[in-house]
Amino acid sequence: MNKADRFFSIDEKKAIGDAVARAERKTSGEIVVMVVERSSLYREAAVFGGFVLAGVVAMAIELALAGLLSLGRDWSGAQGATSHWLLAAESVELWTFLPILLLACLPCRLLCTKVEPLRMLFVPHSRREQAVVDNSLRMFHAKGLDRTRDATGVLICFSLAERRVRILGDRGIDAALDVQGWRRYADRLSASVRAGRAAAEVLAVLDELGDLLAQRFPRSTDDKNELPDEIQAVPGDGTQQ
Repeated sequence: MNKADRFFSIDEKKAIGDAVARAERKTSGEIVVMVVERSSLYREAAVFGGFVLAGVVAMAIELALAGLLSLGRDWSGAQGATSHWLLAAESVELWTFLPILLLACLPCRLLCTKVEPLRMLFVPHSRREQAVVDNSLRMFHAKGLDRTRDATGVLICFSLAERRVRILGDRGIDAALDVQGWRRYADRLSASVRAGRAAAEVLAVLDELGDLLAQRFPRSTDDKNELPDEIQAVPGDGTQQ
């Protein structure tokens, strides 16, 4: 079971599915709640982070070796261990530092690739935001929210690695809320992810959206449920789906 599957418990998933169905009984809107593990692999962050970590490792090894050699050469005249480490720092040689750096780059890069919290330390805020925007749009099309009969698809996409939520509405329903309105809901859900109360908040948002959309897009007599109500858990960033 991937992280996206584990994010909500079985009971929470059922409650969310029921809330989607409840909202859609009032409106022609088609709401899909989705959870993805991440919005990007951030390969460039793994490369950069690996290089930075390799530099730290190389410097630590250099200082340790130089300090030990310094202590070995002049133990009796030492003014204390600190003075030897300061002298060691001044004696770091580029010709020994660079080979250690190059040898450490690959394992450090692999570490950043495998350990997501470590890799995310090297992803700028703006890069995370753009990745969530791009991936949620890709998921919107991949899951058919752009192909509903009345163009009334709404996607609520949780992106776990970034701890952000993006809400997208199709052209037929987007006017129900201005950009700031959608963003307020998304910001509420993003804050709930970081606070560990996402399930309760998404249930509240679904009830509010159901009432709001019912005012502008009431359910017609021939309305059909075009998309599944159950929460969609997508491993990775969804590009393999």
